[in-house]
Amino acid sequence: YSLTKINYPSKKSTLLLPDKIAVNGFLADKTIKQGINKTIENKLIQVEALRFFHLKKNKKVLNRRVSSNKTKNVLLIGDIDIENTKSLLNSINPNEKRLRKYNLSFRGHPGALLVSFAKSSGFKISNENNIYDALKNNDIIIVSGSSSVALESIVLNKPTVVFLNNKQLNLSPASEIKGIQFAQNSNDLIELIISCKYKKPNSMNNLFWLDKKLNKWNRNLEKLINAN
Repeated sequence: YSLTKINYPSKKSTLLLPDKIAVNGFLADKTIKQGINKTIENKLIQVEALRFFHLKKNKKVLNRRVSSNKTKNVLLIGDIDIENTKSLLNSINPNEKRLRKYNLSFRGHPGALLVSFAKSSGFKISNENNIYDALKNNDIIIVSGSSSVALESIVLNKPTVVFLNNKQLNLSPASEIKGIQFAQNSNDLIELIISCKYKKPNSMNNLFWLDKKLNKWNRNLEKLINAN
């Protein structure tokens, strides 16, 4: 956050830019550098990914493969965009004949639960207390649009599909990760669920910095304090 004003003589408008931009892992660092100029790149600072420390705590990766001869649990996860989530729920019928060997449940975003909508569409509602347990208890994860849960699912070694609303841009934070699957319509989504195979996930170290000593945070905060 910054109140620094950068004035452009040729324009009447004033643009606000941050003094620093914090990135929380190699993926974020690489991705943001691909789309900015050197002036902005100098504003980047590397910090630990506080939000994802629970993945470090539960670092025993779930290595089981999805069995081909048992009923599989499939979890659909919504995002903050209600239209994206409704598009996901509308794209798949829990009573579809091809999905008879699958138990489909839904977990909404805290800011867009859509419980009634999901129930009316025939979905069971995930009742786990936290997202980690919800991911752990399911075999295949379907994530709506921009939800960052796709990253957590991949780290936990889960076959993961991101469903994209074809009316909107691909804002998934997992879009640059190899092995991630994407679907944009009902048929593609069902085919990916049926053919879903085990994918070796990226190492947590390739996604997030998770050092609980917070060396990166402390080092950067000291620089900012001393600079003032």
